[in-house]
Amino acid sequence: MSNLIVQKKTALTGGGASALDGIDGAALQEGEFAFVMVSDVLYVYRLNATSGAAESSPNIIAPDANAGNKRWILQGDSLKTDGTAGRVLRHMYIYILNGTDAAHIKCQTVSRWNGDSNDAQDNIGKDAVDTGIWNLDATGQVLQMLSTGVTGNIIAVIATTVAYNASGTALTVIGYQTSLRLQFSFYNAATGAAVDLTTLVDTGIIYLSVAYITSA
Repeated sequence: MSNLIVQKKTALTGGGASALDGIDGAALQEGEFAFVMVSDVLYVYRLNATSGAAESSPNIIAPDANAGNKRWILQGDSLKTDGTAGRVLRHMYIYILNGTDAAHIKCQTVSRWNGDSNDAQDNIGKDAVDTGIWNLDATGQVLQMLSTGVTGNIIAVIATTVAYNASGTALTVIGYQTSLRLQFSFYNAATGAAVDLTTLVDTGIIYLSVAYITSA
C-alpha cells in the first residue's frame, strides 16, 4: 500500500490549489487526512473512499474532479476533553508592560491561535479593583483577567509559560481558573518568593503564553 498523504489547505470549497475540493479524487486513498484552516478555525478531515454521501459543507466535501464515492468527512467540531461537546481550545499571549502612572501596569492580549484579543488597558493599579478586564491584587503578585475578556466561560487553564521576560528577574508563573476568571500568580524562580509586577515591569516587558479551554 502506498504511503498516506496529509493535505494542508486554506479553503473548503471553490476548487483550485488552496481548496480541499480542488484535490483530484483519482489520487486520494482511504484514510488520508486533511487539515484546513479557515478564518482561524481548524477543520480536520479523513478521506472515506466508499462514502458516496451528498456533499454538505463543512461536514462532507466531495472532490471536484474524479470524486466517485470518495468524500472528505469532517472529524468532529468539538474538543475531546471530558466528553462535553462545544468546548474550545484557545491560545493567546498576554503582554504586561509598565503603566503610565507610577506603580501601575498596562496589559493587552493577542490571539496566538483561536485565542482572545483585547486592546491595551493602561494604569492597572495594586488595589484589587477591576480595571477594564483586569484586576491586580494589593501585593502586585496576582493578576486576574475577567470573564468579559474571554469568549465563553473559562473551563480550565492548560498551560502558562513566560514567553518573554525583560524584567531581569527569572520568573515562575502559575495560571488557573477561578470564578470564571483567568488568574496568574508570579514568583521569583530562584527563591520562590512572590514578586510585584509593578516593580518588575519598570525594567522591561513580560509576556505570557496561555493555553486554555472555554465553554464556547
